[in-house]
Amino acid sequence: VVSLASDGETRRGTSLTLLTFKNKLSPDSPIYPILSPLRFMNFRVGDDDLTCDKDWKHIFKRFRNLLL
Repeated sequence: VVSLASDGETRRGTSLTLLTFKNKLSPDSPIYPILSPLRFMNFRVGDDDLTCDKDWKHIFKRFRNLLL
């Protein structure tokens, strides 16, 4: 497993953060050369360089609600 995804629900989001925001990605990691050019990439990872992803539709919905 390289990445965990969440639908944005709060309880699962908290668990996702606890699992994937433990350390900063090491330059020695095999995935570092792939991810390092990504300018806005959050380089926080979990054990075994596990990354996370939130459902993009939920992020846009939250942004929309902020504007309303």
